Amino acid sequence: GIGAATQVHVRYRGLLADGQVFDQSESAEWFALDSVIEGWRTALRAMPVGARWRVVIPSAQAYGHEGAGDLTP
Repeated sequence: GIGAATQVHVRYRGLLADGQVFDQSESAEWFALDSVIEGWRTALRAMPVGARWRVVIPSAQAYGHEGAGDLTP
């Protein structure tokens, strides 16, 4: 994993349970780990550099009951 790193460089695609894409990066982007949802932060800390993972994040570790933008809980 990334250990004590505070930033990650990732390319990602966010999908809803029905397969609808709600967000994605066109190319790799830098993110501060403390600025991403809990479920993503947990996965990124465990992910080896260069790995490609599919991560399923429950709403409690994502946007919760409030949702975010057009995302409903």
